[in-house]
Amino acid sequence: MTETQPLPSEASPTSVLLVEDDRATAALTKALVQESGTYVVECEADLASALRRITSTAYDCVLLDVHLPDAHGADAVRRIRRIAPGLPILLLSGMESGALQRLAIQSGAQVSLPKDHLDRDLLQSGIRTAMDREAVEATHGYNRRLAELLEIAGGIQHIGDRITRVLDVVRANLGMDLGIVARIEGSRYVVEHVASTDDDPTVGTEFELGSTFCSLTAAADDVVAIDHTAVSSHSGHPCYRDRGLESYIGAPLVVGGARHGTVNFSSAQPSAQRFQRHDFDYVRRVADLIGGWVHEYLQDVQLGETRERFRLAFDNAPIGMVIADLEGTMTQVNHAFASAMDTPVEDLLGSSVLDVTHPDDVAAGRELMRGLLSEEGTNTLEKRYVRPDGRSWWGQVHVSVLRNADGVPQSFVTQILDTTERRATQRRLADMALHDSLTGLPNRALLQDRLAQDLATGQREGTTTAVLFLDLDRFKHVNDTHGHAAGDQLLKVLAGRLDQVVRPHDTVARLGGDEFVVVCTDMTDHADLDVVISRISEAIEQRVMLDGAAVTVGVSIGVAFADPGTSATAESLLRDADAAMYRAKGRGRARAEVFTQALRDDVARHDAITRELHDAIMSASLTGEPSTDGLRVVYQPLLATADDRPCGVETLVRWQHPTLGFLSPDEFLSAAEETGLIIPMGRWVLSRALRDWAGSDLPISVNHAVAEIAAPDFVEFVQQQLEVTGVPPDRLCIEVTESSVLEDHGSAMAALRRLRGLGVRLAIDDFGAGYTSLAHLTDSPFTELKIDRSFITNAGEAQWSIVEAIVRVCDTLGLHSVIEGVEDLDSLERARSIGCDASQGYVHSRPVPLAQARTIVLA
Repeated sequence: MTETQPLPSEASPTSVLLVEDDRATAALTKALVQESGTYVVECEADLASALRRITSTAYDCVLLDVHLPDAHGADAVRRIRRIAPGLPILLLSGMESGALQRLAIQSGAQVSLPKDHLDRDLLQSGIRTAMDREAVEATHGYNRRLAELLEIAGGIQHIGDRITRVLDVVRANLGMDLGIVARIEGSRYVVEHVASTDDDPTVGTEFELGSTFCSLTAAADDVVAIDHTAVSSHSGHPCYRDRGLESYIGAPLVVGGARHGTVNFSSAQPSAQRFQRHDFDYVRRVADLIGGWVHEYLQDVQLGETRERFRLAFDNAPIGMVIADLEGTMTQVNHAFASAMDTPVEDLLGSSVLDVTHPDDVAAGRELMRGLLSEEGTNTLEKRYVRPDGRSWWGQVHVSVLRNADGVPQSFVTQILDTTERRATQRRLADMALHDSLTGLPNRALLQDRLAQDLATGQREGTTTAVLFLDLDRFKHVNDTHGHAAGDQLLKVLAGRLDQVVRPHDTVARLGGDEFVVVCTDMTDHADLDVVISRISEAIEQRVMLDGAAVTVGVSIGVAFADPGTSATAESLLRDADAAMYRAKGRGRARAEVFTQALRDDVARHDAITRELHDAIMSASLTGEPSTDGLRVVYQPLLATADDRPCGVETLVRWQHPTLGFLSPDEFLSAAEETGLIIPMGRWVLSRALRDWAGSDLPISVNHAVAEIAAPDFVEFVQQQLEVTGVPPDRLCIEVTESSVLEDHGSAMAALRRLRGLGVRLAIDDFGAGYTSLAHLTDSPFTELKIDRSFITNAGEAQWSIVEAIVRVCDTLGLHSVIEGVEDLDSLERARSIGCDASQGYVHSRPVPLAQARTIVLA
């Protein structure tokens, strides 16, 4: 059981427990929450650990990931509620915002936030809202109890003088010297009321229980009387022995059904006559009467304390409180409500709650009161109140009815929580959940909702809906050159332009990065879209001034249509338009492509290749050739142009697909790069090549993508394979395409320099296909340069002049030059005449399996 901890002071930081299994998300969320310095966040990655923390530590709020390793959604909330019923909970998830809000309502969490729009203000506002909601719920319960106390409250009546007077009258009638009411406290008696012929004892005097005749009465169920102590069995009692009391009569004092003490009368003189039955009845009735009065008195005292506590709680409650009669006239209001109304308390008294209610909510307020009096309907309502200056504010209202002992309604007690800020926060959260934070355009969630509605409308009305998927060309160059702040400014400008050039009923959305989507509705012909595409392209391509610099970008557009009678969905249309956009990118950018059945077949083929490539890589062997299907390596010889002697082999990969047949690298390398499978595949090719040629002295070239080279352990892997196969480092040449060099990956270039330090040779492949500055070659680790085949395909004198110039540069820089794509003897002779070091192409050999390659180069 958790011990109750002291309430934190106002200066204490808010204690938050974050339950998130993703370390990166947890670190980011913790940093955002703690940024202001008013929150302290502790983290756990699973629910079991979180529950152990909650049972031993007091937290102000829990941030709970919906998907945990050991619990999900509502189950996690319920398990926390079982051990900490009053702990505020805020849900975090990457779920769609509507589903997340429904989960929060169903599970009993106070607030939910989508992960993909988190920032400091949103998180901290969500925490405060969760804590405020839990505090309101606790206050409602506390104030309901206060209202119940008011229903049973009565007047306070002091009866001390009355009891003393009764004791005195009874004492005299019985002929006694002393009358007292004593309260039992453990083993002692305490005098509460006294009537005596002298001043002894006084109120508050204490006696040992066994030293007085009161002890006899305390042990009895009825009246106890002693006529003459000296001749009774009590002659040895301390009362007689020490105080000389000769006569005594007393009765138990029962207050509220519990033994409270005794009512006692005694005298130093023997009773004039033996106590009679009417004396017993007399004392018994007096005890009953005093017991009733004491009970009433204690109740009055308790009621007075309760009333005072209620008054203090009512006046100082942090939420508004109002007591009104059955007509709605306010008879008591507290400071919080008066402050919210911006009106003095005295100005509100006597007016009706309906007078300060917004006109649009008066009917609902009147119906609430009617339903409460008839014991029908609800007792809660969210409505608006109107201040004297006309400004309104929202309040969550909880109303209860005060009834008298007979159950007749007397008045209304209302608690009002100001929800104006909460509603504003909810509106902001809803807006953020459906709009892009940078441009203000609809995001993916709102786009899909609108698109689904547009598709339904198009089917009903027989019109076409088109989706345009836009991806900016050269946007990365803007970010790299001018910075991300300039890139963000560019996106905002272009978003505004797009919103201006589309039709009024079309939707422009931003999906993220440099991707936008335009949904065009109510189209009767595909040709109608040409004008829209033209306006969009012109708007994007107009220059934008960023910090004094003129910037221009282009746009590649993919288009997908949903014609009447088709079964297209929002998701399928976006997917098809995305595929068409990538086709536009691949065909030169700055153009539009329409999704067709042929493109659909290409996408399906690409998806199938992607799915099956992993198994092909995992099943590839390091020795021998696959018996039927699978990945295999082939080799193409490189020959020295001076004497046609073999000077190396380039390693290439092929795939014999079980259903699609023989696949060239162009058909599966892009899928490997997209999925990251390029890394294990490239390592398999390298390992296989080194093993195949370990026994020869021939140099071995292997192509690697920049993603492979940038991997943290690539250099160590190469070094390990060289050691395992015994191949000297200078016999291995790592080839990197010129476009990869242009991407300028710092980690990749660092790895290449380390490889060169080991003695591994490095080559720039396909040189001339990109725009590498020759100045870069002077400070690079490369040892070879392979001239792209495009220079000699149907080459004229001008192209051969360029090739000769490149060879001269290689000679000057000490780079080994290789010309690729040599397919005829004329090209070979021209390469030899300009002094190129080596050539590669079909004139020597196509890429062939290992056995054929060995025959060619080792003959």
